[in-house]
Amino acid sequence: MLRLFMRAMGYVYCFLEKFVSYPNDHTILGVPIDEDLQKMSRREICEYIESQTPAKGSFWDLDSTTKMRFGAQLLREMLKRD
Repeated sequence: MLRLFMRAMGYVYCFLEKFVSYPNDHTILGVPIDEDLQKMSRREICEYIESQTPAKGSFWDLDSTTKMRFGAQLLREMLKRD
C-alpha cells in the first residue's frame, strides 16, 4: 500500500515538475555537467541512462532511493579509477 502511494506521489511530482523551471546546473557538487544533460528533462535523463546501462529495465520506474544507490555506485567506481 505504501509503495502504491509513493508511486502515485512520484507521478504527481513529475506532473508538477513540468511547470517548474530549474537553473542551468553547469556544475553539481563540483562535477561539471555537459550542456546536453543540462537541457534534458527528467524523463529524457532517465531514457538516456536506460540507453547506456548494460541491463534491460526502466530507470524511470525505479524508486528514487534505488536511483540514488545506482548513482552512488557509479560515483564509487568513478573515484576508484582516479
